[in-house]
Amino acid sequence: MPMENFNTDPTSLLRIWATIGASLRTSRTLPVAKWAAATRMIAAVRPKMEADAKRLQVLLEQSREKLLPLGEPFDLDLGLHRWLDAEREEAYSDWLEWVVRQAKTATNIFGLFGIDLPDDLPKDAILHVRREVRVAHGHADHEGRLDLVVALGDQVVLVIEVKKGDADHADTTKQAGYKIVHPNAKHVLLAVSAVEIDYEGFEFRSWAQVCIAIRRLALALKNDKQLMVAAMVLAFAAAVEQNLLGFSAELVRGICDRTRFFFNSSVVDHFNNFLTD
Repeated sequence: MPMENFNTDPTSLLRIWATIGASLRTSRTLPVAKWAAATRMIAAVRPKMEADAKRLQVLLEQSREKLLPLGEPFDLDLGLHRWLDAEREEAYSDWLEWVVRQAKTATNIFGLFGIDLPDDLPKDAILHVRREVRVAHGHADHEGRLDLVVALGDQVVLVIEVKKGDADHADTTKQAGYKIVHPNAKHVLLAVSAVEIDYEGFEFRSWAQVCIAIRRLALALKNDKQLMVAAMVLAFAAAVEQNLLGFSAELVRGICDRTRFFFNSSVVDHFNNFLTD
């Protein structure tokens, strides 16, 4: 079908070409490429890409102003360090534990994960965080170990399981056992992406959502004159954004410098979410 018969909306064009590309990969004989159609697709997409690049530049400047004197983390390359490599999920859990400790109150901690505060939990209650808490249930007939446990005294109010990748490719079956241990607590599964909302009683929250909340926590700490703590909290959000979400500093520079033409516009949405109250 001629390209002019397609909807010229850039997003629709990209979806069409993704479908065509998927079918070609399974074909034994590939047709001779005709680049005229690809050229028209690029021409149709270019206005959106250019608009997104301009929008990103504006959002970056707004973020720099909002974070002063801390600065915008994407101005610094926080690419993968050895202690944050693919085999060290616990490094993210360790740093997240420290960040949650800085939030301190029930309102702030539950807010980090977008969870409604239980009616019986005082908003200003100081909560305590523990890491790698051993419990009697996990996988069938096995003990388990909870990544993060948040408690008010002896009462566990929040349990967080941390995954570095996609929830649907992670081991979540053990969470059915975890849910038995603290049935009255809120349970969160933190991952990059997910198909479902609930995984064995744990409610999915994306790293992107939590990073926005962590950036806002850094702002609150900065306004409270806790600049050192704010900077370290902000650094964790940046490490996740650049290493787990794929929003590298190099990518952002390439978009703004127009050396990176094709890119996922979710990076623009991410900044917009941070700057939108």
